[in-house]
Amino acid sequence: MLIKLTSQMIWEAVWAFALGPEPELVLALRMCLDDNHHSVVLACAKVIQSALSCDLNETFFEISEKIATCEKDIFTAPVFRSKPDIDAGFLHGGFWKYNAKPSNIMAFSEDIVDDEIEGKHTIQDDIAVASQDFAAGLVRMGILHKMRYLLEADPSAPLEECIISILLGIARHSLTCANAIMKCQRLVNMVIHRFTMGDNIEVRPSKIKSVRLLKVLAQSDKNNCIELIKNGFVQAMTWHLYRYTSSLDYWLKSGKEICKLSSALMVEELRLWKACIHYGCCISCFSDIFPALCLWLNPPTFTKLQENNVLGEFASVSKEAYLVLEALSRNLPNFYMQKHASNQMSDCAGDEQESWSWSFVTPMIDLALKWIASLSDPYISKIFEWEKGNRSEFVFQDSSIRSLLWVYSAVLHMLSTLLEKLIPEDALRLQGSGQHVPWLPEFVPKIGLGVVKNGFLSFIDELCHLRQHSNSETSLASVCCLHGLIRVFVSIDNLIQLAKSGVHSPPSQEYRFSGESKILEDGILKSSLVELKCVLNLFIKFVTSEWHSVHSIETFGRGGPTPGAGIGWGASGGGFGP
Repeated sequence: MLIKLTSQMIWEAVWAFALGPEPELVLALRMCLDDNHHSVVLACAKVIQSALSCDLNETFFEISEKIATCEKDIFTAPVFRSKPDIDAGFLHGGFWKYNAKPSNIMAFSEDIVDDEIEGKHTIQDDIAVASQDFAAGLVRMGILHKMRYLLEADPSAPLEECIISILLGIARHSLTCANAIMKCQRLVNMVIHRFTMGDNIEVRPSKIKSVRLLKVLAQSDKNNCIELIKNGFVQAMTWHLYRYTSSLDYWLKSGKEICKLSSALMVEELRLWKACIHYGCCISCFSDIFPALCLWLNPPTFTKLQENNVLGEFASVSKEAYLVLEALSRNLPNFYMQKHASNQMSDCAGDEQESWSWSFVTPMIDLALKWIASLSDPYISKIFEWEKGNRSEFVFQDSSIRSLLWVYSAVLHMLSTLLEKLIPEDALRLQGSGQHVPWLPEFVPKIGLGVVKNGFLSFIDELCHLRQHSNSETSLASVCCLHGLIRVFVSIDNLIQLAKSGVHSPPSQEYRFSGESKILEDGILKSSLVELKCVLNLFIKFVTSEWHSVHSIETFGRGGPTPGAGIGWGASGGGFGP
């Protein structure tokens, strides 16, 4: 088997060397798109899609969306990088430069009609750019206009999906290419039209990718985000979020395949909304969307999801909904200065950003604590039994654990962001100088007790075990859970200490604890020193053993690996190299 696999890899390398990507191939593909035969156009579009996308990249983008602290995707354009200083940190330092200059990607601006300038635009210039960068060469050769024309010609479902995938690959290439899509007349409008035409209830893969495309465009630049909102495109692409689903049973009645497609669409729409929220936009939509999100923010009946084999699909929407709440929490005003302020939100079209309101926070915390309490649910306990020696149905269990870990990670990071918003900005910087908060909201100890009573201190050991013995994504999900959990511990400890040092407290609130509550008074971090020491030892071991990999990445010279730019022309899963 190993010999067969090695032989296959050798032949892939031979074909990769023999086939390109030569710049003439870019020109040939662009010309094939003008063919009159549908089969030729579709075959050509599939080749371009494969070159502009890569399974490894898609996996990276998908996982990065699940990490609360990862706010923005990187671009995939091939770059040169000079040798960096190792002390500058991972993938920092050095001099970065695109293989193709951004100014060369667009031959001339669409709003400039000048025969002299246009006459200087030659095929040889296009080929020269294509030799530097495959995607840049396609854009320079006018592929965006061709994509618009094909969309206007009412393409078949397979061709439409290819077109959207090609646009998505171009949008992820660089800010220049994302802006080129935005500036191409009627192109984005046509994508929106195809999304909204016909049966709006029907969910197709092309619709899911269309929302993803809009998310990448909105995420690329704040001006692009604001333009998409002003034109009503964001609202048109997220209307499914406003649809109220009455119950879990109603959702399940639609069938497994519909559940999978509808959940995938909702996830992409939530990510589009989250991208806007990161720029301080569309926050005022929360009041209208929240009722429809309640089903996904509450823990489900897990056995029903297991019976229908859609636990992962439900969890993906729940996880994304809590990541949206985490993004909203970052836009909360100062708690002690504006506690009684009304929910006044400015228009994102101006220079000021919208802000969320603390009046929404308490219901969100109550919902999050239901998920915290679900850790002690019998079904959840059974899911984790494989860790204690019962390895039956490992694939199912590992998939279920991974899905649930991402939800718990999102919930914990949302709670920790809320708690951090309570801490005065200078409180930690001036620690030990008599800083305090005037009083403590009741939900602070409520969150602390919820975490302690539902076994999250002992859950640390299980998360460490998962980090050691699971696949890469489950390991990463367990680390994200640990990160969120420790953030919650630190924030609660800081807030309680700041409150205890305060001069006045409301008569109804006394900071005397007993039983399990004593852990809050002593400090959750102090009470979990044994568990946290094990975490520290484990991560020191991992960093030490894997540092050589980081070092090899950080010590390459000019023209080294490109961040997220694929794994080589002709490789399995698609992709091209510089």
